[in-house]
Amino acid sequence: MNRKYFDTIPNTPRTTPFDIFVDQAGYCPKCMKRAIIPFECDSFEITDINGNVRYSGNTTPSGYDKESGDNIWLADFSGFAESGSYCFKADDKTSAMFRIGDDVYLCKINKN
Repeated sequence: MNRKYFDTIPNTPRTTPFDIFVDQAGYCPKCMKRAIIPFECDSFEITDINGNVRYSGNTTPSGYDKESGDNIWLADFSGFAESGSYCFKADDKTSAMFRIGDDVYLCKINKN
């Protein structure tokens, strides 16, 4: 699937190699965690950086998304709360790497 999105320059389309969409900023362990899958699939896996399956589950069809033009499936992995770096996999497709951790939304400001 060839996904287009806009870069910092208006009206300049780029493509992304990822077919599964996750929050690349990351997820807090106790918060809701979902991925959007723009193709039909029944199940998914969360793998660690070594490729070990750490969590698996089933997807839910969500219907047609008029903004993207895709039929989408949702994967809820809120039950997985272990801090670390992971990839989401469904069929033979993979998401960008994402983190789960208490610090994913913290910004540190250096006042030097």
